[in-house]
Amino acid sequence: FHLVSVQIADQQRVGIACPGRISCQPRHQRPRGLDPLLIPAALPIALIGVARGPGPQVLDGIGPLALLAARAQANELLDGLKLSVNDFVVKAAALALRKHPAVNAAWMENAIRRYRDVDISVAVATPGGLITPVLHNADAKTLRVISAEMRALAARAKEGKLRPEEFQGGGFTISNLGMHGVDIFIPIINPPECAILGVGRIAKKPVVVDENVTIRNIISFSLVFDHRII
Repeated sequence: FHLVSVQIADQQRVGIACPGRISCQPRHQRPRGLDPLLIPAALPIALIGVARGPGPQVLDGIGPLALLAARAQANELLDGLKLSVNDFVVKAAALALRKHPAVNAAWMENAIRRYRDVDISVAVATPGGLITPVLHNADAKTLRVISAEMRALAARAKEGKLRPEEFQGGGFTISNLGMHGVDIFIPIINPPECAILGVGRIAKKPVVVDENVTIRNIISFSLVFDHRII
């Protein structure tokens, strides 16, 4: 996804556009989505029985110069709230899911369910283990709102005070281990979601630019997805 395209001002509001073959409803009106797109009966049984472990993976790194510049500019304008790199990643992922609705889906026993709302789970480590608070309708929220809500959700998660609707119903998960010094890792999909994005730290690495080796800041991403859906 294009991180540089994330808008900082409170201007972006994305309308709901449902695929023609799928009847879409807000996720809060049904458990983990309704109105499934049925899988053809001839689907090989071997695919249906695929293990729920790490799926196919796409690993890549980008130079986050535009992201860091946008973050620095935004933090100068904001009063008392500092945006994190993860706030930008969440917003970028939400916009990408709106653009590619096939990824905003879940594998059920006899159907693929595509979601209308873009609800992103963000992994948070707590004393009791890992939990994934959900940012609902993340594509329609500004970076300021995403940052404030994520901080509040993470604080309640660590205190064990999340309500069920605050950690259930996500359609896509982001797990960021960059703050722990991890360059890259392979996260495991959070069933029945379609995919999970692992985010590593920003680190200086040698890269080739115009046939010359130079040192640049690079942030690594690992996308793990369910090949039965994508």
